[in-house]
Amino acid sequence: MPGFEAEDITDTVMGDVEVATCGHFGTARLFMNSSDGGLRLSFHPHPIPAAHASLSIEQKMAASGVKLIDEQYICSLRRMTCEWVASNKLPTTVVAPQVDMRYSRVKVRHADIQVDVTRNAMVNLGGKNGIPLIEVDCGDFSGYELAAKACKAVQDGSAPSHRRQEWLLILVMTTLPRSRQFHFTQIEVPFVGYSQSEVHGLLGVRAVKPASTQTIDPAVRAAAAAREALFADRSPTGFIGARDRDPPLRDRDPPLRDGDPPLRGLRDDSLTTGPGVGGRVSASNTAELFGPQGEGAIVGHYSDYIVESLSEHDSFKYSRFACAGARKEYTWMDHIAMRAYRE
Repeated sequence: MPGFEAEDITDTVMGDVEVATCGHFGTARLFMNSSDGGLRLSFHPHPIPAAHASLSIEQKMAASGVKLIDEQYICSLRRMTCEWVASNKLPTTVVAPQVDMRYSRVKVRHADIQVDVTRNAMVNLGGKNGIPLIEVDCGDFSGYELAAKACKAVQDGSAPSHRRQEWLLILVMTTLPRSRQFHFTQIEVPFVGYSQSEVHGLLGVRAVKPASTQTIDPAVRAAAAAREALFADRSPTGFIGARDRDPPLRDRDPPLRDGDPPLRGLRDDSLTTGPGVGGRVSASNTAELFGPQGEGAIVGHYSDYIVESLSEHDSFKYSRFACAGARKEYTWMDHIAMRAYRE
């Protein structure tokens, strides 16, 4: 999408996601809208019993036998730090000194598997393609000592390099128009209680370490490291954002000026540094951890997995997803459907 390009994000990203889980009431389908973070829960083949209809989404999932944690990424102008906060502990509208960074995350967990779906975003600060550069008025933060000091440090280039981008994004998010963010989703599978042969689908090879892995020639590893060293000036994936230019370093570059290329993205490093989907590790490390990638995790061809809608978890050619009837014996299974779209 114009205005949201970055070196370390490909042209195709994930959009809306639906996670289907077998539970006490049949199949629980949890849909996440990537645009606004909205959640929608439905049960099939029958609706949830009327006695549970007024419960929250988390409570309905719990009644079904599945744990759900819904969180938002919130920063504080008083502390200039950020953390994931349970959505049910936040007010309907987040106001200062809290800053809603417009990220959300759901964790779906039962005895055999955990799936984390995170709604990330890229940020367009302007200065290119006729889009005006976002301006920050430090006077707006006079009531918060740390925020005011951070604002001044960002503007004069004295902010520590490891905090500059985070501070800038906290400050601009107080007034950033929603049109300046491009949202997409990321999926992690931090826990799987199955063997590799039991895990099926496009995410399968990422979820479980195979019994045998490929050994990498030391020369290949050295060559890969040499290539990666060419980009040593890029921030690692998972620092607070992907960008197409470094911010100015004190005593090296002048501060950002109108027309300078802006910082581009916003991501939390705790979510992307591991080997799960979306993590950035070298090709050699990936091969050692997971073995061959791509279609090795599926049967047939990837086109066999294309469906008409996100809710078709059990209707495509090689689906293994099946839930027994409500309140009968059932098999714990989990299936993820994703809609991809181009930037």
